[in-house]
Amino acid sequence: MAGDPAGYSARYSDGNISRKTVVFLKFSRQGVGIYTDDISSDPLDKWSYEDIRVNHDWTNGIGGSFEHKDRDGAVLDCDQKKVFDLIRARLGKRDRATFVVPIRLPVLLGLAVASLVVLVVGIPAFSWVMEQTAYLVPQKVEDKIGDLSNKAMDLEFSSCEDKQAQKSLQKIMDYLVAHQDNKTLHPHIHLFKSSTVNAFALPGQNMSVLKGFLKDARSEAEIAGVLAHELGHIDHKDPMKLVMQQQGIKILSTMFAGGSSYSNVADMAIGLSTLSYSRSKELAADAYAKDLLQKSGYGTEGIISFLSRLKEESPDILQTIEDKFSFLSTHPSTVERIKRLQIEDPITLKKQILTKEEFSHLKKACSPSSERALPKKEISPAPEVETEDI
Repeated sequence: MAGDPAGYSARYSDGNISRKTVVFLKFSRQGVGIYTDDISSDPLDKWSYEDIRVNHDWTNGIGGSFEHKDRDGAVLDCDQKKVFDLIRARLGKRDRATFVVPIRLPVLLGLAVASLVVLVVGIPAFSWVMEQTAYLVPQKVEDKIGDLSNKAMDLEFSSCEDKQAQKSLQKIMDYLVAHQDNKTLHPHIHLFKSSTVNAFALPGQNMSVLKGFLKDARSEAEIAGVLAHELGHIDHKDPMKLVMQQQGIKILSTMFAGGSSYSNVADMAIGLSTLSYSRSKELAADAYAKDLLQKSGYGTEGIISFLSRLKEESPDILQTIEDKFSFLSTHPSTVERIKRLQIEDPITLKKQILTKEEFSHLKKACSPSSERALPKKEISPAPEVETEDI
């Protein structure tokens, strides 16, 4: 009998009687011979490999068993793993389908804990990795995404062609940039007609300012404070990190494949006007603004007064929850931000680089009359004045 040596034992039932007897197995190329002892020449039964199915998979302490596909109750129980593995290895893949012994409770608990660890650790870790890929994106690719983002913003909010207002905003921005250390920053301000009180950064060193924010601003210092905060997001690459979190795989695959179509990515830029950054990113941008506003001479009173006004306009119950339970929030509370922005020795001589006429024009930016080009003339800056309030 060709094949494997004899001597492998199992317990056998032919299906006619429930009692199982100890038998010896001999293997050939076609199947398994079942013998009453290991020296018999006549088999008690023969099972071809095509007829064998796994009845119970191997379980330590229990063993495993096989059944005959055409005979009800005909089984081979294996107590030796080497016998079980030898038979199973000779079955076709389809015939290896098994009835899995129910998993015990400790195993289920272990799987549940492992799944929880993956959710708690794995997802934030993946998110962090995708954020860091923002530094791998070439500036020309980010600039292209930024240009497409501006076009998407224009379709959503409609751009404002008030050249004088844009010039004044860029004037404040350029002054702030001159007082920080990153010499690669060259942000561009884009003005939109939306009445929403907001300003936000976009990829490619772009910043969107909505006319509602300018109308609500009480002073040049408030405008400078908000611009400084958004400049912090740009310097920290926060807009691109947010994009990479959501579209990073698509951007990287397009970039490394030599593609140039990022329009589907730019469409999500509109969402940057409503999405909030994480607690750490907002506080980092506030710290950046605080340092820059002190260096530039604006001081932090402007941005503090702006945030205080927003706090007063928020629903009382929501603000109370935000203030008392800020440690549970993913975003810093307004009260916490104001405390962090306060400085021990406030600047008494506030910086002003816009004239009263320029600031007044900003307040009315994007109105039909203001969008007409103003006569070009040199306007000398207003003198610095000493004041206690902005």
